[in-house]
Amino acid sequence: MSLFRRNPKEKKENEKIPNFFNFPRDEQGFKKVSRWLRAADELIAELESDGSLQVLRSPEGELVLPIYTDVQARRPAFKKGDHFAVMSFEDLKKIIEANPKLSLVWLNLQSDSVQFERSFFTKQYVIPKETTVKIGLPATRPEKLNDFLAQYGQDHPTIKKISLALMQNGEEFSYLVNVQHTEQEDIIPMIGREVEQISRAENYPYPVDFTGDESMFGNDSRYVVYQEK
Repeated sequence: MSLFRRNPKEKKENEKIPNFFNFPRDEQGFKKVSRWLRAADELIAELESDGSLQVLRSPEGELVLPIYTDVQARRPAFKKGDHFAVMSFEDLKKIIEANPKLSLVWLNLQSDSVQFERSFFTKQYVIPKETTVKIGLPATRPEKLNDFLAQYGQDHPTIKKISLALMQNGEEFSYLVNVQHTEQEDIIPMIGREVEQISRAENYPYPVDFTGDESMFGNDSRYVVYQEK
């Protein structure tokens, strides 16, 4: 990640910012933007005067990191003395992983306005060595989450199995999801986007994590919400 100063030419603050992406605002369009983002090596993030990343707070109280495709995508325009960082996708991913309170990355919020949930960057739950976790059934089943996962499996023939459980790691709890599929591309960012929206709307008491380790569920059919017939 590198740090620069910028003094662009003055532009009218109310000038409409053209979209950077010429993609439809649907699932296929989101996938195309996702591919671009993963390959990006020059993303722009605004910095505070102390050199820290500028973070916004959503009306729901979530921490949001605004990111831009280029300096022209930001309004008001950067002026003399403003600071911003240039980073790659891998840099951005490390920042998200290192800051668990960041919930959302908002790409070009004043034009394209594409939102990426935390699960897009940190989709897999990693258990440190010598850590004991407990898996069980939640006392109150998250019905909307359960129904969404079951329906997603039915609607997508590449899905082989989806499992859902409540995980306890020390004093922390979370819903743990495992998706077995045959897609060539990673589908967790797309599922995670929907899952986190459901979680917020339903005000679930625990966050939702994804794991690629099916063995964590112990081949217990009680955790299976969908299985290919």
